[in-house]
Amino acid sequence: MIEFDDNCWAVRRDKVILVQERGKQFLFDNSNARAVELTKVDGCKIKEGIRCDFMARFETGTQPFEYFIELKGQNITHALEQLLFTWLKLGFRGKHINTQAFIVLSRSKNSATKNRKIKKEWRDKYKIELIITNRRHTESIP
Repeated sequence: MIEFDDNCWAVRRDKVILVQERGKQFLFDNSNARAVELTKVDGCKIKEGIRCDFMARFETGTQPFEYFIELKGQNITHALEQLLFTWLKLGFRGKHINTQAFIVLSRSKNSATKNRKIKKEWRDKYKIELIITNRRHTESIP
């Protein structure tokens, strides 16, 4: 269990970092033990309005990364709104930042074709790599 400070922030160097909510899990495979700055967004950093669940930042050499994570039931449209709003409010939005957004669903009604279209739109419009998975996602930190 990750304990966040009063600023909704925690730095972890664990080899496996887990954030979870109601059966959905997002794992960082952090085999290089990099410092990962985690922010609890929902109900902490942003208390009202639309927001995603977690945000993470880390660097690999000179490459900064920003991850926005939404652990969701099945409403992809609402998850996209939550991710976008959080990115606009808290994200760096620099051209040298590798930004990725993750939706981990309990189940999805969207077709693979519709998901591909949404991912392309986010990549072209916002320069964000969008990943949509079910129940559990593991992301390796380079």
